Amino acid sequence: MENQVRHPFNAEQFPYEGQVNNEPSQTVPDQSMGLRELLVRYAKGLPLEGAKTPIFEGENGSEIDVEKLDLAEREELADQARQELKHLSEKIKGDIEKANQLTIKLKEDKSFYNHCSEASKDLYQIYYTEEKWLNNWKTIINNI
Repeated sequence: MENQVRHPFNAEQFPYEGQVNNEPSQTVPDQSMGLRELLVRYAKGLPLEGAKTPIFEGENGSEIDVEKLDLAEREELADQARQELKHLSEKIKGDIEKANQLTIKLKEDKSFYNHCSEASKDLYQIYYTEEKWLNNWKTIINNI
């Protein structure tokens, strides 16, 4: 048979059994995109590959590459940051209130002041004398 092209009128001359796939699907749910979504992403200048993966890492692998996130993922990331900031603000506010209470107690309660002073002196002798400090640095340098 010479070089011929298969078309609907000569298909019987080129028998083709087709392909059988009995392997389990490796498709990850909710990570495939339809044609409409591909076109919309292309028109908006968003990345087409791996668009449904929730977290994109930057070059060094530790931070999120915001340029590769779509608007919904960016909004979700911003909400998470707002919630974390609110939590930390509340924690700091509580810590400041506790520090103020301790300051007042140190000023007004002489026995509490003496107790804290003695504890500080003891901890200094344990951790911060010149000898302890030099030994600590020698250990650090030897481990490098």
